[in-house]
Amino acid sequence: MTDAQNMPPTAEALAKMSGLEIMQAMVAGRLPPPPFAKLIGFEMGEAREGEVVFTCTPRIEHYNPLGSVHGGFAGALLDSAMGCAVHTMMKPGDHMGMMGKMSDMGQRSQQMQRQLKQQ
Repeated sequence: MTDAQNMPPTAEALAKMSGLEIMQAMVAGRLPPPPFAKLIGFEMGEAREGEVVFTCTPRIEHYNPLGSVHGGFAGALLDSAMGCAVHTMMKPGDHMGMMGKMSDMGQRSQQMQRQLKQQ
């Protein structure tokens, strides 16, 4: 397979598809997985409206010095699954925006809120 065959589709091509169509095309192999999914080593096994299922087996490089899977691995998997689940609800041409807000600034800890909006 050439690098051109591994390249993600253009923004114009994706803008004509609903989020669910995009996710289902990835599951079926009609669209390549995102490069990040290849990097981490996870696959999307199912995509339905409002829901996606990812599978992944942690590799040795995903472990922390204590011998357990690094929290960033789980965080990346959760972030991808949540973002893709939102995408399944989007119509062709829809966009998402992200808003972050500091809700509590203590001396030893901080609390943030994150909101994902369809635009």
